[in-house]
Amino acid sequence: MPCHKYRYLLFLAAMTAQASLITVNTPSGSSIVGAGDVSAQVIFTTGPGILTITLSNLEGNIHDAGQLLSDLNFTVDGIAVGYALVSSSAPQITVAAGGGTAAGPVASTGWGLGLSNGSVDLCEICPAGLAMATPVTGGPPAQTLIGSGPFTNVNRSLLGGHNPFLDQTATFTISNEALREDSAISGVRFGFGTQAGNYIAIDPHTPAVAPEPASLLLSGMGLLGLGWWLRRAKSRP
Repeated sequence: MPCHKYRYLLFLAAMTAQASLITVNTPSGSSIVGAGDVSAQVIFTTGPGILTITLSNLEGNIHDAGQLLSDLNFTVDGIAVGYALVSSSAPQITVAAGGGTAAGPVASTGWGLGLSNGSVDLCEICPAGLAMATPVTGGPPAQTLIGSGPFTNVNRSLLGGHNPFLDQTATFTISNEALREDSAISGVRFGFGTQAGNYIAIDPHTPAVAPEPASLLLSGMGLLGLGWWLRRAKSRP
């Protein structure tokens, strides 16, 4: 096999190790007073200079506006400034009285990115005093994250001007030159409802969440693939 092909395969193997996954869920049994049960998950994918966030509302059959996911707050340890929201997207959905739904397009979330005391906020309903690096364009209180249907018990608070919703999962891409694949995340808070401040927090006194060994697995897969190509090359006449 020509030398340049070996270099290309080594490059692919190295690239697989350039990202790590960090998954954070709301604690079991979480609820918002006056609204009901809530459940959410965020997956942080950290890499050199980039952070991809997959944010999901896992609560099914939501009936109250207080169960809508509208804010994510977190800290990347050692990095307080320099963030920019590169892109965001989510499928839209409209919910009608009686629980009927209509699917909408995949579009920008309209959420903004703000900074406060070293923490990062991705929000449609943003706390007061937040320094916005990217303004909200979604027109609150629309474009909050709703969970899965069926929506058999919706009340007036849910339908009061909140359409269209973001359907279950939204993806955000954030850049910062200081980000690394082993950057740690701490102080994660999920914000619910159409008024700022309804947070479910992951205990900020616990150590920062370390990257899962996904990057090691990917690296191993890359090296296995490289080994297979090398053996195949040697077996050729």
